[in-house]
Amino acid sequence: MMPMKTNQAIRQATKPIVKKNFWRICGMWLLTMLVTVAIMLVVSFAMMAIIGVDMTSANPTFTPTYSETAVTLLTILPLVLMLCVYVITSGMQLGFCNGILGMVRGEKVYATAVFSRMGKCLKGFGLTVLMGLKVFLWALPGFAVMLIGSFISLNGGSEEGMSLLMWAGYVLVFALMLPALLRYAMSYYVMAENPDRGIRASIARSKEIMQYRKWQLFKLDIPYFLISYAVIMVLGVVVGFVSSVVDSELVMGLTVLVTLIVMIAVMLRYMAYVQVATGVFYDVCGTTEDQGEQGESSEG
Repeated sequence: MMPMKTNQAIRQATKPIVKKNFWRICGMWLLTMLVTVAIMLVVSFAMMAIIGVDMTSANPTFTPTYSETAVTLLTILPLVLMLCVYVITSGMQLGFCNGILGMVRGEKVYATAVFSRMGKCLKGFGLTVLMGLKVFLWALPGFAVMLIGSFISLNGGSEEGMSLLMWAGYVLVFALMLPALLRYAMSYYVMAENPDRGIRASIARSKEIMQYRKWQLFKLDIPYFLISYAVIMVLGVVVGFVSSVVDSELVMGLTVLVTLIVMIAVMLRYMAYVQVATGVFYDVCGTTEDQGEQGESSEG
């Protein structure tokens, strides 16, 4: 791909990719959701079996089980469920990013691309945890301000002072968290393209790519969000207007149904554009720099 530096050029490159691959992108999301739901169902059935629900009969019966082992398992299984979901979806997120990069580079990608990096799901989980920890630590001063506000409220302080500190904390959390999220935004793409790269190395590479480019990525994604938000707000106003002038439950039900379908379609389109635009951004800013570094090292 030819180097493109402006967001306008990136958006222009994004449109045909989304148009060509939209349903494949939706298929990747659907597979991710189905796998997540399947894991939850398996663990839920296991929990019901532990507490004494017989699911083999046509009319499930409940036979309470209060053994110490059952109580221990009921405590552990939800944690196991969360861990399994995070580990597997982290691997699928790497596969999703790998699929997006394939689409950006003109490859024929299928929905099953989400499974292309499942062998690195533990590494993907480690990347998710470390990124989350780093973002939390960056936002820690904001949370501290909110904690001080809560402490003042619990000790009989003024409501005005508490509210002021809470709002200041919210603003500070957002102001500190947003740059951190943008700083690490390319980490999944780095690891998806280079699955043998380490967790810290992927984050470090993302920081290099995003140096002086955080504002550019923010400006790239925010129009898609604003347009989608505006459409959803208009649809909400339409539903409110129809509910105020129409007494028919059938008409109201059809209006809500059509509105939900349109909202889902808008959100899917928005997410597809954001994912592909981010992939194009990485392909432009990350890959070209890697090629430049390799060229310099070979010349040296």
